[in-house]
Parts: sequence; C-alpha cells; structure tokens
Amino acid sequence: MGRPTIYVVTKSPGRREALERLGFRFEYIGIDTPETVLKDPIETVLMNSILKSKEAAKIVDGYILTFDTVVYIDGEILGKPKSRDEAISMLEKLSGRGHCVYTGIALHTGEEIETDYGEARVWFRELGRREIEWHVEREEYWRYAGGYRIQGLASLFVERIEGDYYTVVGIPLAKMITMLRKAGVEPLEYIE
Repeated sequence: MGRPTIYVVTKSPGRREALERLGFRFEYIGIDTPETVLKDPIETVLMNSILKSKEAAKIVDGYILTFDTVVYIDGEILGKPKSRDEAISMLEKLSGRGHCVYTGIALHTGEEIETDYGEARVWFRELGRREIEWHVEREEYWRYAGGYRIQGLASLFVERIEGDYYTVVGIPLAKMITMLRKAGVEPLEYIE
C-alpha cells in the first residue's frame, strides 16, 4: 500500500506557496465554507478548521489538512476585511502596536478529526496613512486576516515577531508535522 493522499484545503495562495517553497507535495483543493466568528479567537480558528475539514471530507478521500487564521487585538477578532475601507481601518488599528495571530489546524483522517493551534505575537511599527493605502492598493487584502500577509509587503511593517513565523503565514508548521506523525504519516515523505 502506498502513502495516503494528503489534501490541503485552502484558497490562500500564501499558504500553498509557503508549503510548496518548503518542498511539500500535497494535493490542494479550494472550497467555500462560511467562517464563523465566536467570542474566543482560539475557539474560532478551531471551529472553522473543523468545519472546513468536514466539508472537504464530503468530496475527497484521504487525509485532509485545514487551517484558519485570525488576528486578535483589544478583545476583537479581525478576520478577512470585506472592503478597502475595512482593510485600512484594520491596519490603522495594528499600527504601532502588538497583536496576536492564531492559526487553527485540523487533520481529518477519515475516522476522526484532530485539532491544534499556533499562536504568535506580531508588532507593527507606526504606519502612516499613505503607506497603509499603498499597501492596500498592492496586496489582495481581502484574502488575509487583518488585511495583511507577513510574507508579502506587510513584512515592511513588522518590528518583531514572538512565536512561530509560520503561524502568522497561516500554517502552524511544527503542529502540522506532529499531528501527521501522530496519525502514522511521515511528513518527510511528502517533501521533494
């Protein structure tokens, strides 16, 4: 019997690009699943990861990895902005301050769903209105929690990160490796 197929459910080009840059050769699928926002950011990312994995299990057989990321500041969960103005507002809120990024991960094995999450803290330097608008004009802000992606132009905004960089990218990598191994799958076999 060969190695099981691992499907990564994501519509995020950033997640896929990051995994492919590391050499992972998974199957990628995109599905539309409404995202739920609860009061707690950790519960939110875990719930959305589970919902995505259940939807994907209806259309594919194999191991399914799903992720969900939110930005959290001042007791408020920032998901993906729905408009340019909302993206600008989010970036203004993050300017000159630290915020938490949570990324949930779910591994659907066909029999059960294992979940975990990564947490990181990101500090932005003080941002001017002009550079926020510059960023929003050049990035696909609507694809990313908080209106930014750390591996994109927003890297110009970051003063420092505490925690796992890949959690901010949207893939808690160490958690993913551990979960796959716990399920009996060797992740290194998927790297070319």
